[in-house]
Amino acid sequence: MKRVKGIVLIVFMVALGCADDNLVFENQRMLIGKKWIAEHTRADGMPTDLFKGMILGFSPNTYTTNLTDNEVWPAFGEYTWEGSGSRILVRDDNNELFIATLDESQLILVFKFIDANVANARSAPVEYTFVFKAQADSD
Repeated sequence: MKRVKGIVLIVFMVALGCADDNLVFENQRMLIGKKWIAEHTRADGMPTDLFKGMILGFSPNTYTTNLTDNEVWPAFGEYTWEGSGSRILVRDDNNELFIATLDESQLILVFKFIDANVANARSAPVEYTFVFKAQADSD
């Protein structure tokens, strides 16, 4: 009986791992091949126009924006998927972006921007919420 329980547990863990991999693949499939246009942005809950007209694009391990000289969203960078939940992207500046919503037409990213260049440890991070709409990539 212990052997059967052990086998069932192993099968369950392998299936769970495959499901996580499939979710990462599906999320990545929806991100890539589209231009994501910023519709609404909030900084600490308050609407902001700082990112109006922002376009975000993804390739398998990198992202690009049409912004220049922007600390919150650099013009380009790298990212990795964090953990088994597959709803968190970690940028190469160590900011973690939570995917609140992702489907074929909408992407909502929430993250607390931590400026690595700020020496003052008392500086509080700013929580941003970005609502993007998808536009098919015509390139």
